[in-house]
Amino acid sequence: MRFTLDDLLFTLEIAAEYSATYDQYVLQANGRPRTTDDLVWVATQIAGKKINLYQLDLDVSARNVEAVCFANQDGSFDIGILSGLTAEEERFVVCKEIFHALLDREECRNINLFEHVASTLDAQDDLAVPTRAAAAEELAVIGALEFIFPYSAREAIMAAADGRIDAEQLAEQYSIPRRLIDTVFNDDSIAFFRQVMPMLERTGV
Repeated sequence: MRFTLDDLLFTLEIAAEYSATYDQYVLQANGRPRTTDDLVWVATQIAGKKINLYQLDLDVSARNVEAVCFANQDGSFDIGILSGLTAEEERFVVCKEIFHALLDREECRNINLFEHVASTLDAQDDLAVPTRAAAAEELAVIGALEFIFPYSAREAIMAAADGRIDAEQLAEQYSIPRRLIDTVFNDDSIAFFRQVMPMLERTGV
């Protein structure tokens, strides 16, 4: 594991809190893919997080990053998204960067972008010990996935599908990249979340 259990549970608690708030305040939320515009509104109105989204004139195909998130001195966040992403990829990337803002802790920041990218790539090695900033990348991915395609929905789908998952249909239904469907339904991921989620339930979330 590249992060502490407490960090993981905190991430899942934040995802659950914002999912519930989103469903409470966003009209016609049920049955429709959750939108990043509405998540920004929830983050601004409920948590007081000022988040500015920008489109960067940089092509993602030539770089190792898809977006950047800057924490400003006034407490606001600037998120820049590189060009060349599909609509589904961009939606997920924006959501992940918003979760960086929601989960922000000073010890998880790294103002050296090149160093941060290198440490994040190194952290993909199971034997590597990631920096706090690199671990925060994984936690932001988990938070974004839990918001867009929550564990409860995944379990319901598996129970009804009897082992036959239609990945293409689910990617379209939840408007997320197909690769993420494969990720959340692989055996390791299923086993991991089945172990962790009961711990979250015991916290009262």
